[in-house]
Amino acid sequence: MIGSLSDDSPVEVLHECGSGASTILPAAAALVTRGTAGTCHTASLGDRCVLTVGCQTRFGVNAGLATWRNTKARPWDEEDTLLAASAVYVVRMILDYEAAAREMVHKASTDPLTGLLNRRAFLDDVQRHIARLDIESGAGTLMFVDVDAFKTVNDRLGHTVGDEVLVKLADLLRKLVRPGDLIARLGGDEFAVWLSGADHMTAAERADHLCKTAPVELQTLLAEPFPDLGVSIGIATRWSGSRESIEELTRRADMAMYEVKRGGRRHWRVSLLKGD
Repeated sequence: MIGSLSDDSPVEVLHECGSGASTILPAAAALVTRGTAGTCHTASLGDRCVLTVGCQTRFGVNAGLATWRNTKARPWDEEDTLLAASAVYVVRMILDYEAAAREMVHKASTDPLTGLLNRRAFLDDVQRHIARLDIESGAGTLMFVDVDAFKTVNDRLGHTVGDEVLVKLADLLRKLVRPGDLIARLGGDEFAVWLSGADHMTAAERADHLCKTAPVELQTLLAEPFPDLGVSIGIATRWSGSRESIEELTRRADMAMYEVKRGGRRHWRVSLLKGD
């Protein structure tokens, strides 16, 4: 089986039975994607006689089936092409099923507005990061980020503009982290960031940067000034070997964020345990 997500995507062998696919792959892929779905093509490629038939899944994947035999064998006949055309429908069913399963997993773990992880997926992933960091003797830091004056923006400019603010903040958070870190929208205007292998000092530097840049970036979306618009951030670090649960760590970061809210907003605060 041969597959490609789009016309310009790399082609790959999805399944191979027997040897020789690598030598005919480029030419076979061109035959698979040529013409309408379900059309069979034959060609001689070196010492192999190739029969291909293409299909397109309902998720937009261009795929197909390629089979070959030695040119000294009998040529492909009508029965062979009918068999290949029937087999490619099985290929399509398999690819549709796999794509649907991946889509379900994605939707179950992703916030539909921002494309970030949702609360449940985030906490599950953080738990796995913590288990790995305990083995590696590393630290990890949780940041809770809440949008200041978000309700005022929603009330005065509408929920569409409010959604734009949330999407923009999600983009700012993506620029704040490394590929191995985690970002989530917990719900409403609350976000979370997990910095793997980083302590509260590193997190404080990033939080300070976000507190300064977010008001400026978010204000560009709005038709009128909102001087209170910004972010409040709570920070909590879990060190390797700590017995602190994910629930306790979450509570510390959340409480630190609300202390910022009570203290005037648009700033960050670190929650420290004894010995930090």
